[in-house]
Amino acid sequence: MPHASKVFGYVLCLHVLPYHLEYGIAACLSELSRVLIPGGLLFADFLDRADAEYGYGEEIELNTFLELGGVPVHFTDENEIKRWFMHWEIITLKAFTQGGVKGKRVIWNVASRKS
Repeated sequence: MPHASKVFGYVLCLHVLPYHLEYGIAACLSELSRVLIPGGLLFADFLDRADAEYGYGEEIELNTFLELGGVPVHFTDENEIKRWFMHWEIITLKAFTQGGVKGKRVIWNVASRKS
């Protein structure tokens, strides 16, 4: 990210992180941590493996599928999210189910504080 370290008090990152390979998600979270001030807040969302779109396209790594447009989509679960956020204080971690074009969407919402 083209920003100095420790400049943001909060970051809203919605509909972004699931569209990476797993190493890319970890790299994004590392960068988000870098630009947040100590105690800064991150709000993010992830797609659950129970989502109706899980399994569409070619599986290019475990739980990651290539969409028709060539975009990877990673589906996760609570344990994986907790592993990614092991150095953060998780304030809220909750899955929500809603209707979608292809069926039910299952989305994890995460609110976390940089340690």
